Amino acid sequence: MSSRGPHLSRSGEKEDEGAMHHGGSFKVYMQNKNLKLQEQFEAAQLQQAQQSELFKGVAIHVNGRTVPSHQELKQIMALHGGRFETYYYRSRVTHIICNNLPDTKLKQLAHARDPVPIVKPEWIVA
Repeated sequence: MSSRGPHLSRSGEKEDEGAMHHGGSFKVYMQNKNLKLQEQFEAAQLQQAQQSELFKGVAIHVNGRTVPSHQELKQIMALHGGRFETYYYRSRVTHIICNNLPDTKLKQLAHARDPVPIVKPEWIVA
């Protein structure tokens, strides 16, 4: 709730302040959430001195538990000019990073029109 008091809907009921930003649409909510995550990643990138452009044009999505952790992979991408996507969107992700995937997920990704390469974390840190 904001300092201005509760927001009321047309019917006079209290309206969740968060719903005002996306009008109750899950799609708009996720777009806003992804935009905010991207802005946070870019802000963190600016705070660190970029060491190289090794991963320029590369956007990773980490699926499951990895060694190094997804947080460490995110930092490596920031240091070397890459992008980190919290959610998998085929149009934005260039590589999926994982130690292993279930067979059903592998088949689903392999049958995609433009399959995204699936690589192990060593591809980044080696």
